[in-house]
Amino acid sequence: MVEAGRSPNIEILTLTEVLKVEGEAPCFRVTLKINPRYIDPSKCKACGECMKYCPRLAIDTYNANLNFTKAIRIDFPQAVPTCYYIDPTVCLRLNHTACQLCANVCAPKAIDFDQKPEIREVEVGAIILAPGFGMVSRSALEKFGYGKYSDVMHSIEAERLMCVAGPTKGGIIRPSDFQHPKKIAYIQCVGSRDISCDRPYCSSVCCMYAVKQASVIKEHEPSVEITFFFMDIRTQGKGFDRSFMSAVEKHGFRIIRARPGKIDKVGKKLAINYVDEDGTQKREYFDMIVLSVGLSPPEDAKKLSEIFGIELNEFSFAKTSYFSPIETNVPGVYVIGAFQGPKDIPESVMQASSASALVSELLKDVRFTETIVKEYPPEDIELMSGEPRIGVFVCHCGANIAGVVDVKVVRDYAETLPDVVLAENVLYACAQDSLESLKE
Repeated sequence: MVEAGRSPNIEILTLTEVLKVEGEAPCFRVTLKINPRYIDPSKCKACGECMKYCPRLAIDTYNANLNFTKAIRIDFPQAVPTCYYIDPTVCLRLNHTACQLCANVCAPKAIDFDQKPEIREVEVGAIILAPGFGMVSRSALEKFGYGKYSDVMHSIEAERLMCVAGPTKGGIIRPSDFQHPKKIAYIQCVGSRDISCDRPYCSSVCCMYAVKQASVIKEHEPSVEITFFFMDIRTQGKGFDRSFMSAVEKHGFRIIRARPGKIDKVGKKLAINYVDEDGTQKREYFDMIVLSVGLSPPEDAKKLSEIFGIELNEFSFAKTSYFSPIETNVPGVYVIGAFQGPKDIPESVMQASSASALVSELLKDVRFTETIVKEYPPEDIELMSGEPRIGVFVCHCGANIAGVVDVKVVRDYAETLPDVVLAENVLYACAQDSLESLKE
């Protein structure tokens, strides 16, 4: 993402929605609405002073509502652009209250409460839709006690919980009392392979991401017991079944073929009632339950179909041919990723490459017609003929690297190497502001 943000051939428009599409390939005219972020990206230094002084708390949707954030914020350090934004739904100043503490403490004067939406038209030769996926219905989760029992969470919440940049810094705790759970149950196929919520299809990714999450939990808490309740383990993909089996053997996961029917709260425990393969009714107690949710079409799928004129299938995913899975019914409009149907990241990347190839073929006749040759300043011959000057930047990657490698020792060692004139530690080397600092 950072590489795309730094590319001179890619323009990223955030907080932007498509209002209208006219024309046909290879001459589409797209009308965009660029919503204000109320902060000038060219001035913002991402120092965080504004967020520190902001008095308005807001639910942190990026962390799956597990935490609080501020009305002015940046979701994560590697965001592109590396610029804060103001949520107009909760900001006191934008809701007619006399507050502008953030503007008062902003040294570069980047905050502008008077920004307005901008309407912009662009001409493009082709369109690739990649809006991602949506959440399963609330009713599919409530059948398993979600919303009723705080220690029942879905897998997206669990993902943020175990992330080192998440609300608990990677600590595995149950929400009810913030204690470490001793027994965790994963219930598979929630919102998938279920005709009661109109989702009879398999989402194809749930088994593997559940095993991945469980493996991470075991690395954080080796003593925790993890049990999977499943209908079928479907680890399709190269090497996926082997990865699943090795994880089960390494961490000792229990695998139970059963569809839990009811979940009850018994004291501080959660009781799962199920019938095993022998037809015996059983009840087991757990400290926390994770629902492995499937992939649904994005919430605005119908709106997208109307704007771009594409057809949807019976589940509201983009309708495509089995033999050409990324081409829609509109020539020049392609669809990739989970909007075409449930799939994992490798398959989504493969589809993105395929779409790029088709676009390249479509626009072959106009290729290089708008190329601008960049001019560079002349090379400094004196500098080139001098001694090498090497800079070493050691990335912490939050706690991902710094948690296992003593980055300060690495930096100190690098300073002793020949021709090294600068050695520094960087919290997130891939963040846009860090890359700008490296360039300077």
